[in-house]
Amino acid sequence: MAPIKSLFLGILAALFSLVAEVTFSIFLKEGITPDFFSQLSKLLVISVLVEEIFKYAVIYKSFYALEKRKDIIINSLFLGLGFSAIEIALNIINNQNFDSFLFLLLAGIMFVHILTAGFSGYLLSKKSGVYFTAIRATLVNVIVHFSYNLAIIYFV
Repeated sequence: MAPIKSLFLGILAALFSLVAEVTFSIFLKEGITPDFFSQLSKLLVISVLVEEIFKYAVIYKSFYALEKRKDIIINSLFLGLGFSAIEIALNIINNQNFDSFLFLLLAGIMFVHILTAGFSGYLLSKKSGVYFTAIRATLVNVIVHFSYNLAIIYFV
């Protein structure tokens, strides 16, 4: 699969996870507002979980059948880049004041999504224990992603 297709798969995965997050926000009666990342909430925890599950599911369905480990990992990294592109675009739309802090925040978003997608791709490329791999990848990625969000909330 060409990396450009993986990039667009990441964009689609982000859009579908956004729909799921908005659906959860309706049921939890919590809105996704511009200050969404300024406080810890149930919706923030659910959003991280939803994003990582969607990302892993798309990586598994799209790349697991690829023969070369390198292809699985590279396509996963591009998927993470596409996923981050949507989140970055939404942050830019919600924050019209573009300054150096916002640039670092956006770079962090890109790094987290590329890292977690790459980790999922790496584990899948080993082709061992699909169910255990899914649990391990999702758990580690949720911890990494949630740690990043906590750092933004409490240290910025």
